[in-house]
Amino acid sequence: MIDIQKLTPQWESWFYETDERRLDSEEVTVKLGRSGFALEYRPKPGALWRVTSREEAPAHAEAVGEGYVAFLDGEPAGRMTLRAGEYRLAQVEGLSVSLALRRRGVGRALLDYAAQWAARYGLCGLCVETQDTNAGACQFLTRCGFALGGVDMLRYVCQSVPMRKAPALREKALFFYKLL
Repeated sequence: MIDIQKLTPQWESWFYETDERRLDSEEVTVKLGRSGFALEYRPKPGALWRVTSREEAPAHAEAVGEGYVAFLDGEPAGRMTLRAGEYRLAQVEGLSVSLALRRRGVGRALLDYAAQWAARYGLCGLCVETQDTNAGACQFLTRCGFALGGVDMLRYVCQSVPMRKAPALREKALFFYKLL
């Protein structure tokens, strides 16, 4: 059973230290067609584990929003922050599920909760940001009914490592939307 609760001080340290590793085994290419964006996935020559460092992680503590923790059979399994964004959209930030507890419905339950939260506040949809380096997140969001609605090629340009890369090789921000 999956239970989602508002973040309490008891779970705050777990919330900010969740294991955010992911296996990067595919490259994502964004193509623009007549009906909008399309994603193409190609296997990478070698799969690598990517770990989000504390410097790369969003400053959830400073974000204006509400934190939520998902529990799977009483064990903390996932987290997210929700806030009312621009244009009557709920921003889903920091969505993460513990590596050992993935593929059990926790991520989908968190997104379902986010949709209920948005509806309760009179918002019209959800927006989730990920990167073209995170094929798993792109595939997950697509399976959950989200559509790619925007690509920002300069969002991460001021990070020290991306600035040294050629523009075509820089990480791109992908914005996925789901209307309610």
